[in-house]
Amino acid sequence: MIDETGRGSAAILIVDDVPANLLALEAVLQPLGHRTVAARSGNEALKALLDEEFAVILLDVTMPGMDGFETAQLIRDRNKTRSVPIIFLTAVQSDALFVSRAYERGAVDYLTKPFDPDVLRAKVSFFVELYLMRERVTQLAALEARQQEAESARARLREVLMQLPVAMAVTDGREHRVELTNPSFIQLGAASESVGRRLREVFPALAGDDEELDAVYRSGQPLARHERELTSAGADGIPARRFVTYSLQPFRGQDGTVVGVIVCGADVTREVLARENERRAQSERERLLGELQLALRSRDDFLMVASHELRTPLTSLQLTASSLVRQLERAGGESLPAPLLDDRLRTVKRQLDRLEQLINALLDVSRIGVGRLELELERVDAVEVVGEVLARLRDEAARQNVSLRLEAPAELTGSWDRSRLDQVVTNLVTNAIKYGHSKPVDVSISGDESDITLRVRDQGIGVAVEQQHRIFDKFERAASQRNYGGLGLGLWITRELLVLMGGVVTVESSPGNGATFTVTLPRNYAGVATASRAPSETSTH
Repeated sequence: MIDETGRGSAAILIVDDVPANLLALEAVLQPLGHRTVAARSGNEALKALLDEEFAVILLDVTMPGMDGFETAQLIRDRNKTRSVPIIFLTAVQSDALFVSRAYERGAVDYLTKPFDPDVLRAKVSFFVELYLMRERVTQLAALEARQQEAESARARLREVLMQLPVAMAVTDGREHRVELTNPSFIQLGAASESVGRRLREVFPALAGDDEELDAVYRSGQPLARHERELTSAGADGIPARRFVTYSLQPFRGQDGTVVGVIVCGADVTREVLARENERRAQSERERLLGELQLALRSRDDFLMVASHELRTPLTSLQLTASSLVRQLERAGGESLPAPLLDDRLRTVKRQLDRLEQLINALLDVSRIGVGRLELELERVDAVEVVGEVLARLRDEAARQNVSLRLEAPAELTGSWDRSRLDQVVTNLVTNAIKYGHSKPVDVSISGDESDITLRVRDQGIGVAVEQQHRIFDKFERAASQRNYGGLGLGLWITRELLVLMGGVVTVESSPGNGATFTVTLPRNYAGVATASRAPSETSTH
């Protein structure tokens, strides 16, 4: 009903046999500012429809006696109430049979309990607006009949449509030619010159195909489409996703026959995209949680491995110290034999070196992780560095029956951090000795004007192709820790150091045929000499 001030009010019929449900629905709809009428059965609902008009009916399906489907059928059988929109409310799973029965009984929509209050208010508000719009149209038509001023009535109807907050178009005749549009309809994406053209030509996506328009025109029954996706060109010409909710309502002449179709729509893109963004945000939160849990498991695994690796040299040191104490006690103050002391001190030296390597590796992980690993660049002879590393590792290689062979020119200089270059070569050669199965390790170095190339080849267990992508990750290895110790950091640290110096490291290998690690390093890298990369998620072959 439209009052003298031009404000609209409507009645909403709520039908449910459970009093608590009626109270809940009234509370949900109260913010709309329209009157609600409650009915506890189908018979009460039919009586209420005899007394007054309603903008929309919220009808429960499951009720004792006359259920929702029967009530809807009787409403549709009455001329007076045939066009009142019905939204079914059901707590039953909405399968295909339910949906089919609902639309056969003239439903325009349905909601499954429990429902979203905002969604229910939006749907009811939409049909109330349609009802109020029909009230306005009816009043204008009555005014036209009373005043016999057809042109004046048409102008007033046009003015009403122009001011409606929803997009609207009115078609005329069976060909659905546009008779009237409002600015909101144009803003929704329709052609600015629409009058006189078929609606499908003006905005085919909004109105669906001609079958929908024909069905409403023939049957006089409204039809609604919820959140249909459109694709339209944005201001930059790039296709943009849009979503609209619209309704097709029959437009009747003075004699009650359908003479056209009223199209009412609203852009709901913001609401739909907001839900999609929330789903993506939730997915991202779940992904980050998974990564955090994985990182925590990796941390725990690393702490376990680090404890084991640190305990090994400490145990050896403790046993060596205990052995020396016992030897001194048995010697009764006499000096111990030099060969014995030499052997024990060499053992202590090896274990202290091992501890130093482990601690340095842990410190490097920390520095790289927080971006505080700095390089001290200077002119360095790479051949000299490689030679020093091999000389230092010959005793370790000899203990494992591994011979180290070097092929290199007289000199290859460049601008590098000497200690970090030494660390890269040491990690690769130590890696080759560990996994080389007591076979020779070949080291070669060559270069041109811009880069040097270092190759370290062993003839050991090799690395499967599917493992090669991850052996450079933190705490990763291709071989079992049970057979080969270590923190799983050597190759990861090697890769990170090379990245800082502008280099790369790759591996070529297959199981049982050894592995060849190739380092390519620019001779004069101009990058920033500070570790600023984010730490890798997951080190050694």
